[in-house]
Amino acid sequence: MHAAIEAEKRVGIVSNNAGAAVERFLARVGLAGQVWPVIGRAYRMPYRMKPHPWPLTTALDALAVRPEAAVFIGDSETDIQVSQNCGVPCIAYANKNGKRERFEAAGAVVVDSMWEIHAAIQAHVSTAEGDARR
Repeated sequence: MHAAIEAEKRVGIVSNNAGAAVERFLARVGLAGQVWPVIGRAYRMPYRMKPHPWPLTTALDALAVRPEAAVFIGDSETDIQVSQNCGVPCIAYANKNGKRERFEAAGAVVVDSMWEIHAAIQAHVSTAEGDARR
């Protein structure tokens, strides 16, 4: 998140957890007010959880960002599925054994560390800015 914020990009969160829990976490780590929107699971609508497109399209709409100009970072196969369903490039964080192979098979850009996520965000930002100039 810091890499995107440093690049002056808007950052939102899409989670299958409760939005209030995510907001408490952001406050605890000093990111409250820098990350918006926070789209958590819809109350009493579990069918809208990822990989359903509702949370990601809601965040894209709130940010007024085209899907191809965004990047979605996730650590699950449902994260990859929702990004593909919505046309959003995905960086998949393989934080456990076996995930790299599954994520690569699903067609995601796969990273193994937070440093790689930082570099991948920077690369995506540079590419998106170059595309916007054309």
